[in-house]
Amino acid sequence: MQKPGSLIFICGDTNEECWDEKALGKREDKTSPLLVSDSFEYDSWYCFWMDGKQDNWPGGSYQYQDFFKCYDNILINQSANDNSGFEFRKSGVLFTSMQRTADGKIFAWNRKLLTGISDHLPVWVVLEDVDISITK
Repeated sequence: MQKPGSLIFICGDTNEECWDEKALGKREDKTSPLLVSDSFEYDSWYCFWMDGKQDNWPGGSYQYQDFFKCYDNILINQSANDNSGFEFRKSGVLFTSMQRTADGKIFAWNRKLLTGISDHLPVWVVLEDVDISITK
């Protein structure tokens, strides 16, 4: 059963960055399995990594050597920006001092030492409930 206007998220470690056309593709590339965009469009999924208005410090959610990658995604359909129900407000990456080593790297789990947290940082979004009820 279809429910028009439903808010839908695709969340998780996609092992690909939003702009990597092999798995996820930009709106212009209609051959990709998931079309992504930096805005809320009918025919694509919003990817906050692509949106220059979002504060995506430290630049990714996974660190390989000295480079951050944006593998952890929260892709959102256009219903999060339709002025009804829950509306997207902002997004980000959680990277607190508890998740960092002294040299600023992710405090990744070390199987040998049994220390660390994870090699991925959590990503988050904030939604606001827009009251569309009409009072008489």
